[in-house]
Amino acid sequence: MRLGGSTMIDPCTLIFLHIPKAAGITVEAVLREQYSKKAYYRLNISSEMKERSHDDPGSFLRDPTYLQQLEQLSPAYLRRLQVLSGHVCHGVHRYLPSKARYLVFLRNPLDRLLSEFSYLRQTGFLAEDMSLSRYVFERHWVDNLQTRMLSADDGLMEGIPFGGCDERHLSAARSRIDDTVNLVGVLEHFDISLLLMQKQLGWKRISYVPQNVTRVRVDKVEISSELRAFILEHNRLDAELHAAAESLLLQRVKERFRPGEVEQRLGDLERRNRRLAQ
Repeated sequence: MRLGGSTMIDPCTLIFLHIPKAAGITVEAVLREQYSKKAYYRLNISSEMKERSHDDPGSFLRDPTYLQQLEQLSPAYLRRLQVLSGHVCHGVHRYLPSKARYLVFLRNPLDRLLSEFSYLRQTGFLAEDMSLSRYVFERHWVDNLQTRMLSADDGLMEGIPFGGCDERHLSAARSRIDDTVNLVGVLEHFDISLLLMQKQLGWKRISYVPQNVTRVRVDKVEISSELRAFILEHNRLDAELHAAAESLLLQRVKERFRPGEVEQRLGDLERRNRRLAQ
């Protein structure tokens, strides 16, 4: 079946579960090149939801009104939908009338949090005098965010307090990435992840220019040992989930590519990206 230039393995709606600060805007740019604009829908966070997130980080992911955008779309449009994207949690497929598969990119949780902090301060969401130490120790962030988003079952993140995630949530999240229907990449192997997805979904040729890159970042070397330990302690589940995703990705690449094929395709992609950036 031809869908906006891609030969899909099946007519599932592709749900891009966009984890904040995990190259999501760049992934979306790639997806928009592959699928029809008329059949691509992105969930948007309202200004009111953003404002509430100041005092209650990630609250929009628990807000049922966030997903009411889907209820306003006609059943006919939803049946034609090729891609649904946005900061959504697992389980949003329950709002769709047709089969769906998920695409997600995970990121090293320490790097993700530092990028999030830098981005929020750069864009004015955080006060200029907000330090990383205050941001972390005053808990202006969501711990184990990636585990929380993937362990959800109904499209909304559970209202678990800070530090409340446990092995049950990790087990649920791991079951999502182990599912062969779903497509899992990791930011640290971004190009390889895209090449595998291209094979899995029959995409046409891909190329991209990195989007929404945080200009000024916190240097991990400058973080105190106390601060680093706190971040790692409260993202332990995310670290395990990320490691499992990375291992699964490399295993699938080994299974799907011939010897030497990955290196050749990576070189071709890098050359196309350089030309595109000129």
